[in-house]
Amino acid sequence: MKRLLLLVCVLLTCTGCPRSGPAEPKGAEATGTVTMNGTPLKEGTISFVPEKQDGFPAATSPITDGRFTVKARLGLNKVEIHSPHDTGKKNSTGGVIMEETIPPEYNERSTLTADVPDKGVKDLTFALKK
Repeated sequence: MKRLLLLVCVLLTCTGCPRSGPAEPKGAEATGTVTMNGTPLKEGTISFVPEKQDGFPAATSPITDGRFTVKARLGLNKVEIHSPHDTGKKNSTGGVIMEETIPPEYNERSTLTADVPDKGVKDLTFALKK
């Protein structure tokens, strides 16, 4: 009888338990272009970092021939753009040394933003200058 009661308690505790942690945030598609000095950025990454930090990572997508598509978080996002290249040098462990080609005001110290509404946003343009 005790075993049956214990089994019932365990089953009641486990069934219908809500998922722990916050629910996945809502997002929408953001598309657009990135240029450097008027030329489409050949390759890189773009990240949409939500203004309200809640433990979920930024939405990051590749940039190819100046174009990107990303599922970004709704609301205001800080935008960071990176495009590192191989310097041809190796570090002490034999790894490739990469160098950022985008100025820090567009990544580490970015002031770029994008507001993503429920319906998404198309044709964002980020015109970067060196």
